[in-house]
Amino acid sequence: MLSRPWCADAFLKDIIVQLVEKPHSVARLIVNFSGIKELHNDFRSKTTEPVKISKAIKDLAFAPQRYSSEAKVLARLVLTWDSCLAILTSVPTMRGPRSPEGAACLETLRFLDNEKMLQLGMLADSALELHRVVKDLDSDNFDEAEFPAELDLYKQILNKLFVDGLCLTVPGMTKLMLGYLQQPRSVLVADVAKTLGGNAEDPVMRHQCLKRMAAYTVVAEAVMNGEFPSFELMGCFKVFSVSDEAKSKQRSQSGELQNCLQRLAQVINVCPATLQYEFQNFYPLAAKYGKQGLRTFEAWKKAIEVTAKRRASHSTDALLPVLARLGAWSCSSSSVERGFGIALASKQLGQGQDEHLPSEESVLIIQQDILQGSAAQDRDFRQVIFKAKTIWASSCARVRASGDTKHKTRWDKCVARTGTHCV
Repeated sequence: MLSRPWCADAFLKDIIVQLVEKPHSVARLIVNFSGIKELHNDFRSKTTEPVKISKAIKDLAFAPQRYSSEAKVLARLVLTWDSCLAILTSVPTMRGPRSPEGAACLETLRFLDNEKMLQLGMLADSALELHRVVKDLDSDNFDEAEFPAELDLYKQILNKLFVDGLCLTVPGMTKLMLGYLQQPRSVLVADVAKTLGGNAEDPVMRHQCLKRMAAYTVVAEAVMNGEFPSFELMGCFKVFSVSDEAKSKQRSQSGELQNCLQRLAQVINVCPATLQYEFQNFYPLAAKYGKQGLRTFEAWKKAIEVTAKRRASHSTDALLPVLARLGAWSCSSSSVERGFGIALASKQLGQGQDEHLPSEESVLIIQQDILQGSAAQDRDFRQVIFKAKTIWASSCARVRASGDTKHKTRWDKCVARTGTHCV
């Protein structure tokens, strides 16, 4: 939801490329060259930064394959803008204007103007909001039932910031950049003076920047709907949340609760009336355990466990299949990535990183589920794990193995996404 909105507008993409992504951008120069990194820190010590940030932040490093990590880079560019401008003007003198580094800096200086600076601040605000969402979702203790509310909040914030224009007044990266634009700054571009700043109140410039970000917001929502076609269905699980009883009552009074349960029942193929009856029967007990600190799924699980001896009066015929889907649903793949790291680290000493075990999926399941599981000796349990491993290996081959023949075709290949089709 960062990369596609950027690519949809060449103006926005050019800002990201010039300042972050091109081979000798100011961000990459500070990361890759120790002398320039030290110079950047020296400039920071001599300038007054509008927001005091940790001195432990030494550079603008990011992982190119993880767009959410670029959010921090955009924010740090704005927070240390004077120091970054000093780098752009100093490197051509230090390395020579015809060196790759010097030429790249001169290109960026020619590219920059007041409108692009203000647009950078808005891009940083939007990127930080998505980074906040990703950080929450990657948390081990994140409650999946709260996922729909988290994404709804993200969309609401984007609309408030860029459609309603609040980014110009509320504290944030845009507000900081407006502060920089209040004061003109003169820089030399190949011995030619250029002024940046001095017209922060220009209404035309503000309107153009907000117009692009309003379009950015629309594209971000379209990407969300296109990439996650089941998002609205998954959002129905929000009715199981036990974190806010007042909100649950509001959903019941508005009819939202009944609509969500109806849709879940239709998709999972259980009786809608039975599901609604069983939900109402167990919700007060689950809410009670939620107040004791249990997360949503654990609270519902305990509510079912404590009524096991009274199953005749507390049936779960429709509720249990729905809760099984909630328990299996995860809103992040970070635990999978960490699992692969644990699995590979468990290999015997002396084996190289490129000497794969017969199956990366196998070692992950063995390491996390069998060796560490309390039911490791249970034959039925091991049979379930074996079947799960077989399904995983047949559907999700090791994408990290080299060679085209070892890659599996995406299961959703040729499925329309955001208006585009496979050719």
